Amino acid sequence: MGVNGNYDVTIERSLLSGNTTNGDGSVGEFKVRAGTEMKIIDSTVSGNTADESGALYFAAVLGDVLIENTTVSGNASLTGGGVYVNSVAGDGSFTIAHSTITGNTSTNPGEGGEGGGGVYVGGGTVTLDHTVVAGNTSTLPGADISAAGTGAFVGSYSMVGDLDGFTLGGTTNLPEGNPMLGALADNGGPTKTHLPLTGSPLINSGDPAFASPPAFDQRGEARVSGGRIDVGAVEVGAATLPPTGGSNGLMARLGAGLLALGGALHLTGRRKRSV
Repeated sequence: MGVNGNYDVTIERSLLSGNTTNGDGSVGEFKVRAGTEMKIIDSTVSGNTADESGALYFAAVLGDVLIENTTVSGNASLTGGGVYVNSVAGDGSFTIAHSTITGNTSTNPGEGGEGGGGVYVGGGTVTLDHTVVAGNTSTLPGADISAAGTGAFVGSYSMVGDLDGFTLGGTTNLPEGNPMLGALADNGGPTKTHLPLTGSPLINSGDPAFASPPAFDQRGEARVSGGRIDVGAVEVGAATLPPTGGSNGLMARLGAGLLALGGALHLTGRRKRSV
């Protein structure tokens, strides 16, 4: 998949899995133009392989990118196994919110000096909001996050399992450690997720003053359970969904006309002016 045009793009409620490439971006290579936006929402990106960089490869971000309520798991590439951000520049922004990035691998043998099994940024700022990046691996420093050049990470109520010498800016982030995530599995909803296990530091550790959006987690369940929002793509609660996938929350969303079954790639058709 390639995106390099003056359009707004939304990938929603989709499974992006089993793709391979001998270059960059096993799922896709994206160039987000100024004045446009790209969103990946309520989706799972898993089991993709790139010989070069990133399952999700962002060559240039001059507009706005939002990855929200999304699981990025079990992908492998030379650098930035899960998400590779080459540069964020101009008025561009790159935010990963309420998402889980785990089990990804960077296999770089050392030629480029770049790691980032989970997320890599080469220039500009990647913002983590209520997101966990942990349990990723790399042959170089920066198994979970890695930054080069002017690249930087800023977090809010987020957790990086092992900073490994890199820096996560912000003042409300969780300490490094084990997020205690279950395996990628059917925890309800249309796509597989990693459910935080009993005792996970992600549970009830988000912003106590959180107010939606998003009103639902990746599965379609209410975003606040137990009085305080969790960190990551899944909200753990007393009514955790059975593997069969039935969901009152999901049905409420469908009934409200907010979702379409099966996931979709949406091109808004609103032509933008190049800059």
